[in-house]
Amino acid sequence: MHYVDISSIKLLWRLFQNNPHKLTLVMTPEQDYDKNCRDAEMRKLMKKVSALSFDEKENVFNTGNITDNSRSTRLF
Repeated sequence: MHYVDISSIKLLWRLFQNNPHKLTLVMTPEQDYDKNCRDAEMRKLMKKVSALSFDEKENVFNTGNITDNSRSTRLF
């Protein structure tokens, strides 16, 4: 457990309590954020699917797993 000296707390309070410096941060949302995320996810998925053989695709359709020894990945 760490203890902080009360004089340090008082000093910090005194320094920051009446500090006139302020930072205002304004954020504006990206209009197409959801669409961009969906598009990126679709590109990633299509890249993975195109790398699969027909048998691997059939196996994924039936089980949801890739059982090839070189790929020990669960897709879903």
